[in-house]
Amino acid sequence: MRGGIDHKLVEMKVKMKSSERDLNDEEKRDRRILLALSWLSVESKEGAPNNHIVKKPEDALKEILKSRGVLDAEISQWVEDCSPSLSASIRDDAVWVNRSKAFDEAIGNSLNRDEVWDILEPFFGSKESYLKSLKATEDSQDNKEAQEEGAKDLIQKAGQWLSSRFGTGKGADFSRMADVYKKIAEWAGNASFKSDLVNDLVNALTEFNPPSKDIKGVLALISGPGYKSGTRTFLENKIGDQNFLVTLKEKAEDDERKCRYKEKTKGKRDYANKVLKDVEKACGFTYLQDNGPARHKEFAVILDHAARRVSLVHTWIKRAEVERRKFEEDAKKINQIPREAKEWLNNFCGERSETSGAIESYRIKKRAVDGWKEIVKAWSKQECNTEEDRIAAAQALQDDRTSPTFYKSI
Repeated sequence: MRGGIDHKLVEMKVKMKSSERDLNDEEKRDRRILLALSWLSVESKEGAPNNHIVKKPEDALKEILKSRGVLDAEISQWVEDCSPSLSASIRDDAVWVNRSKAFDEAIGNSLNRDEVWDILEPFFGSKESYLKSLKATEDSQDNKEAQEEGAKDLIQKAGQWLSSRFGTGKGADFSRMADVYKKIAEWAGNASFKSDLVNDLVNALTEFNPPSKDIKGVLALISGPGYKSGTRTFLENKIGDQNFLVTLKEKAEDDERKCRYKEKTKGKRDYANKVLKDVEKACGFTYLQDNGPARHKEFAVILDHAARRVSLVHTWIKRAEVERRKFEEDAKKINQIPREAKEWLNNFCGERSETSGAIESYRIKKRAVDGWKEIVKAWSKQECNTEEDRIAAAQALQDDRTSPTFYKSI
């Protein structure tokens, strides 16, 4: 599905609080790269589809854009922006896979490029969220915890999507719920704050069945399986707050929009039926049974695991791009390093790659040289003259750094 994402999203405007704006050149570049890496993905050689493996990802990008009717001048801009990422080194046991071509062959005419968000949006959020660049703060503890919570929520989203596409039960009546939310928002916009707001709200909703007699009846009108209601949660906890009416109106309007959207997205889709058949064939059992309940939990787990993998890949792509740019900036400083030092470091990395048996080439990263200032200080002392002296000084510092008292002394 990521291979089918529309290239025109590179021009999608950035939403502001009360307006929207065009992207600047840097933001367009970032989007081109992220889209290109959605169409052309780095995957394990083992299990990758042989007919979609590409040797030259830059040429594959040109073919993808040309097949989508993009003009030559714009293709050149895409290639200029994306070449550093597409030409980056990958592991020896990895390959580039053309997922755009795979999408076109697998889905055909049963799904257009905008409809891919039918399955992508539940797991990645909006198009804006998917295309958002990874910030440096993404590595903070708060963001890691947020990502963990989001991953836990994928199983619920997987179950909801399966119910929407293949469920045979009645499910939530989103049309009626949307009408209730609309009425609640209208009431909250016209009411004035007073002590007996609950009865006023109950009376405003008498046209709906079953008619509400108290707050529990109101909550029942906006209850349904597979849907989290911000309005419901607010009504359960916030009645009597001075900002009650303003907040209630906002939440009810938001829930109405969500229900209108869910009302449109419920029901079967040709592409989803095709995907389900492929999964059933691979698993050896079906989602629906003739004489039994649907295997909902089993398929929800399968979809959940698939969504987790793709979500991790998408996050990894963003992080890898951030790291690549950091290394690119650092590489510009290489001319400041003496030639002898560069040669020694290159030989050292080559030897370590060979002796350690590493899959990838050994690289000295920033964390590996942590404490270098202390090393230089120790080696600058008058008594540190020989190679043995420097080795002993480095080992002494290494021992000290494992002690808690070391960090208090620097």
